[in-house]
Amino acid sequence: MVKFKSRFLLCGVTASKLPGTRVALQALRETVARTHGDYGMAALQRGFCVMYVNANTGIMLLRCQKSHYRLIWSALTFFSSFKRAKQEVQCSFSCVHVGGTMRTCQRFLEQYRTQWLHRMPPECKTDGETLSFLLSTSHGPSR
Repeated sequence: MVKFKSRFLLCGVTASKLPGTRVALQALRETVARTHGDYGMAALQRGFCVMYVNANTGIMLLRCQKSHYRLIWSALTFFSSFKRAKQEVQCSFSCVHVGGTMRTCQRFLEQYRTQWLHRMPPECKTDGETLSFLLSTSHGPSR
C-alpha cells in the first residue's frame, strides 16, 4: 500500500463573509476548472478538501496531493468571488504557508499571528481600537 502524500495550504482570505467548507470547496473547484481545464479537475479528484475555515480570522486550510499543490496555488490567484445565498461575494486569497502536516501549519500560524500582533500600531491603546484594527486587516500583512 502506498502512503498518500499531501500538502496543506494555509491561506488568508479577504472577504466580507467567508463561505462554509462546502461552498468554498465548490468555488475552488470551479476556479481550478476555469484556469486549468480538465487536467486541473482530474488533479483535484483525489485528496483535495477544505480542512478548516475560520470566519473571524480569515484563515482557510486546504489539503491536496503533494504533486499538485502548485496547480491549486496558482488557481488561487484567479479566485475572485463565490456565491452565497444567491449573491456574489468578492474575495481574494493569499497563500501564507505551505506545509506537509497540519501541525506545521498550526505552528506557523501561531508564530505568524504573534509577529503580526507585535507589529500593531502603538496608537491602539484600548481594546476597542485593537479590535477595530484586527477587523480592518483580516489576515495580517502579506508575507
